[in-house]
Formats: sequence, C-alpha cells, structure tokens
Amino acid sequence: AEALKELTDVDEIKSRLRPLQEQWDEIGHVPRADIDRVERRMRAVEDHLRGLEEEIWRKSNPETKARAEGMAGQLKDLIDQIKAEIAQAEADGDSKKAEELQESLKAREAWLKQVESF
Repeated sequence: AEALKELTDVDEIKSRLRPLQEQWDEIGHVPRADIDRVERRMRAVEDHLRGLEEEIWRKSNPETKARAEGMAGQLKDLIDQIKAEIAQAEADGDSKKAEELQESLKAREAWLKQVESF
C-alpha cells in the first residue's frame, strides 16, 4: 500500500487501494505490539489520497473560484490606479511618493499572482 503514496492519480490510487483495504479487513487484528506501527503506515496512504482529493476540490470549488476571480478583478483595478498615481507623482517630480507607490505596486502584483494561482 505504501507504494501508492508515490502516485498522484486519485482514481488509480482508489482502484488499487480498495482491494488492499478489503484484504486488510479480512486479515483482522494485528498483534497488540504492532498495531500502531502498522496502522500508521496504512493511514499515511489514506491521508495521501485524502490530501489529493482536497487539493482537487480546492482547485475546482466554484465558490472559491468566484471569490478568487472577484479579488483578482479588484486587485487589477487597484494596480491600474497605483500605476496612474505613480505616473502623476513622477510628472509632479515627487520621486519619494513615486518610490512608495512602486513598493505598494509590487505588493499588489504579488497578491494578484497568489490569487490567480487558485
């Protein structure tokens, strides 16, 4: 079962894990001294599968996507506004303000990159 932790295809893991789980149930109890060690190893495979499923859901969740798209739109508008303010500050000869706005612009662009990764 531990070899399944190397796989990333959820359907393949499920199809190969199910028969192993059935065999596991048929075998029955393990010696008391080995229970934690053995069950921890099986649980690690199940946790791997659960993690992959959660990642798929996180990426395909319509509510999360809608929020990310809304946030991305707001950030794009803010970035455009900051760029305009930078241009105005440079036109006014206010290099200190332009520099501060550049830092703000970098932060917003980093946020946008994060949001768009959802």
